[in-house]
Amino acid sequence: NKRIKVYSPQGAFLRQFVTGTNPHQIVINRSLGRIYVVELSNYLTQRVGVYDLMGTAISPRIGPYGSGPGQISTPTGIGLDGGGNVYVADVNTFSARVNKYSASGTFLLSFGSFGSFLGQMKNPLGEAGDADGNIHVADSGNGRIQVFDGNGNFLRAWGHPGSLPGQFSLPAVLRGD
Repeated sequence: NKRIKVYSPQGAFLRQFVTGTNPHQIVINRSLGRIYVVELSNYLTQRVGVYDLMGTAISPRIGPYGSGPGQISTPTGIGLDGGGNVYVADVNTFSARVNKYSASGTFLLSFGSFGSFLGQMKNPLGEAGDADGNIHVADSGNGRIQVFDGNGNFLRAWGHPGSLPGQFSLPAVLRGD
């Protein structure tokens, strides 16, 4: 229904606001007073909307449609690092990558590619930053979590597909502290 609903920590409804298209995932940067929303609709309007904490749209939106540098084809996940940078997982038929944007939406870099080797991804679905400035990516198609530094260089990975201890079945969402 193209809405974000806001509740208190006790579960009381506070307010709602309308987004541009269907909200898929959100992250909140409280220090900057921004809400970033992965919005899905048809392929030409998939994007990341930026809102203030009351739900007023802030321009510009992150990532115009496309597969070039800074563009977004099919956003599948979103995360923040400790510096307020925004990471957007993006996939299409033959691509899997993570785009990094500044808190204001300026494109900074892209990393990853489609595949199963370390540093490659199949359907990245979620990202989260850590205290060291690294970004953790839920690599759903490969059943693992991969860690990259703030420049997009592969550092390490753990897990593999399965349902036993240490294995993952389609990891999807990560959130940092």
